[in-house]
Amino acid sequence: MQKVLKNPGKQGPQFKLNLGQNNGPNQNINRNSIQSIEDLFEYNNEKIMNENIGININESKLQHITQLVHQKVANRQIKRVDILMEDLEDYFRIGKDNKENPLLNAIHLNTSRFQEILSSICDKLMPKRTTPQTEEEEIENMKEIINQHRLSNLEVEQNRDENTYNKIHPKIIRKYELFIVKGPNSKNNPIPIRKLTSDIIGQLVTIKAIVVRVSEVKPQIQVACYICDTCGAELYQSVDFKKYTPLSSCQSGVCLTNRTKGKVQVSIPSSVFCSYQEIRVQETSDQVPYGNIPRRFLIISKGENVNQCTPGDQIVVQGIYFSTQKDRFRNTDLLVMDTYIEAYQIIKEKKSYSDENTSIEIMQRIEIMRQTMNQQQIYENLAKSIAPEIYGMLDVKKALLLLLIGGRSLENSEGIKIRGNINLAMIGDPGVAKSQLLKHIAKISPRGIYTTGKGSSGVGLTASLIKDPVTGDMSLEAGALVLADTGVCCIDEFDKMDEYDRTSIHEVMEQQTVSIAKAGMATSLNARTSILAAANPLYGRYNPNLTPHKNINLPAALLSRFDLIFILLDKCTAEGDMEKANHIIYVHKYKQAPKLNFDVIDVQTIKAYVGLAKQYQPILGKELHQFLIEKYLEKRKDQSQQQGKNYTTPRTLLGIIRLAQALAKLRFSDLVNQDDVNEALRLMEESQKSVEETQDDKQIEQKKNDFKSSIYNYIQTQCKCKNNRVNMSDLERQLNHKGFTAEQIQKTIDYYQGINVLMQSEDGKIVSIVDNL
Repeated sequence: MQKVLKNPGKQGPQFKLNLGQNNGPNQNINRNSIQSIEDLFEYNNEKIMNENIGININESKLQHITQLVHQKVANRQIKRVDILMEDLEDYFRIGKDNKENPLLNAIHLNTSRFQEILSSICDKLMPKRTTPQTEEEEIENMKEIINQHRLSNLEVEQNRDENTYNKIHPKIIRKYELFIVKGPNSKNNPIPIRKLTSDIIGQLVTIKAIVVRVSEVKPQIQVACYICDTCGAELYQSVDFKKYTPLSSCQSGVCLTNRTKGKVQVSIPSSVFCSYQEIRVQETSDQVPYGNIPRRFLIISKGENVNQCTPGDQIVVQGIYFSTQKDRFRNTDLLVMDTYIEAYQIIKEKKSYSDENTSIEIMQRIEIMRQTMNQQQIYENLAKSIAPEIYGMLDVKKALLLLLIGGRSLENSEGIKIRGNINLAMIGDPGVAKSQLLKHIAKISPRGIYTTGKGSSGVGLTASLIKDPVTGDMSLEAGALVLADTGVCCIDEFDKMDEYDRTSIHEVMEQQTVSIAKAGMATSLNARTSILAAANPLYGRYNPNLTPHKNINLPAALLSRFDLIFILLDKCTAEGDMEKANHIIYVHKYKQAPKLNFDVIDVQTIKAYVGLAKQYQPILGKELHQFLIEKYLEKRKDQSQQQGKNYTTPRTLLGIIRLAQALAKLRFSDLVNQDDVNEALRLMEESQKSVEETQDDKQIEQKKNDFKSSIYNYIQTQCKCKNNRVNMSDLERQLNHKGFTAEQIQKTIDYYQGINVLMQSEDGKIVSIVDNL
């Protein structure tokens, strides 16, 4: 039988409630409104509800019911009770004009005070336990029996003694935690950390941040119990702040009447403790204005909210925004307060593209793309839409697209892992837009971190040990690679990093973890991130007289961990320079990229498409196994024959597989085909193509300019054999037989004569070496 709820708008006797200390204004609250909360709870108690899924309380208004199940709480099946804010808003709304009830406004302004009021109402309406106790609960039951015995013995004494220290605190009997939180249907937009102002102190707020440090869980006292040595009375002191002053003398009615200051002792078993943990969070990259430093903030979690996150996690926190006095040894800055959020709910985000809020419009746009374009067109258009302001570099952009998607991570039964993330390095001359590409990729990735090599240390990239100022214990603080977990870490000026700091990322690039063994703490943090590095060659510009690996100037252990290494050169060609100059002038003039032959895909659509592609887990077909083996053996053979021109290791084979799997994901397929493998091999060849062209150009240039050295060496040899001088006619005849022209011979003599190495007689018939004259 459905129970009719009382009208919350009916006026009744007034009574005044103090709504907390420094957390909100005092207001007159209608007593019938408080009674309405009791009616709401009583009504909920008559419904059959699951632990996490509820039914509608009122078919006309309430769509989501509170998670309060009295009987399950009494039976110790639920330790956490959430009161949804939208249920209170719907229930206490007056009339059709949606006018707010004063009680509802007070709950918004001072949530922490009403949390205790609602807990007291729940205590009053709590039924008796109906299920038998388990073996683990028998020990806990002994404490409950003692509390019931205290309650029965002190019931008469409490009625006649108004001293608050003699009353049994409700937290001693309470076996659950109640929180007021915003549900899925409420306007729960996170507030940026830098917009938390003094106007919202005491209110329920929601923030979105990245965890950088998590302290150990410590017990915090909530209710201190004392026993008097003189009269034997039990005293209870509520502890609501970080610091409190313990009782020094008995405050019971007996000792006060007899005027005896009985000495009290703290009773640890009878006191109430809760778990306490401090979480240091940082603004997400999308909340930080350009050029500003990310701000950090303190989150305090208690009870059931501890151990809900680890460093590197992106979380959404609901809690009360509090202020507290700074800890100072001297009486300075007493007017300035520290702020923190006491967490009521911590939700760990999935930290992937699928967690992004994808609108129906974007999904429709993706569906139109798949219907109107073939896979090759989608592949090309997505790549061209990555930083369209940057001219050309299509293959580099294709590789960056595959880096965002990644391959498939594998783990066997023995715990051996094979990473699926793709690592990419861009080595090139200054001014080829490496840094711009890195910043654009960091913007596309939901967990993208951009940093520079010279401004990053080893612990800043991995993790550091920080001494907790409160507990004095050591705690881990996540670095850039841990914060970019399941994302992309873009490291610019990679060549400027110190060698010691650069070796700290070796483990991350292959094992996808960060291991710390310092100060007696040994642990590993997840760093499942793709590394996108940009660096300049040795001496700033690419030197064609050196081999590619000498130009790159990276150790082999680090070089093998990159799946693709693009060497980008600033070549001087009349046609290419003209097109590039026109592109730069257009972007500078109109502040946008020139029109392409298709509509540029926006960043949100790229994010959504990559998020859909990452849901697939492709595998290699059996027919591709032998083909990959043959290609790998061919690359190894080329490496031995070309004397270090290519660098192929067993990791190269895994890199080909990862690139092919990313291409299969791009097709929304769970099977890698031959075209995927061919495109992966082509990208690897294209990454080194610019170097090969430079080597060929070098050989041609050497053939053009090397005649001077060859002619000079021949003249030097002839002079040593013929009394340090040689006849010009004999020299021309001999060199003509070797393929040199008379013009080349004369240019060589003039060149070396200009630098005072050779001397030619006035009639031009004798050539000699200056040093031997």
